[in-house]
Amino acid sequence: MVKKLTRQYFKRIYRGPEQAWAELDFTGRGYILKEDILNNPVMDQMASGSHITKEDVLLMFKTGNMFPARSDELVGDGFRIPSGSISFDMFKKMFFP
Repeated sequence: MVKKLTRQYFKRIYRGPEQAWAELDFTGRGYILKEDILNNPVMDQMASGSHITKEDVLLMFKTGNMFPARSDELVGDGFRIPSGSISFDMFKKMFFP
């Protein structure tokens, strides 16, 4: 239920995954951290519009292993993203399937 609502709020606020990613990774690192999502306006909207809290979203991240402790994913020119982060492709699969 938390995952479904999170997806709905992302789709309601952003036209697509590219716009959401640009908001989350505005410095151009090539990856985002869970804190980037938790500090996003989507979370504020969810808190005011539903009973979902940031703690619920953190639990969803943990149970779904969405931000793995070890990442073998390569992006760009062979750049390995840091542990506890996700790339655009993973973000798109999770929140804009």
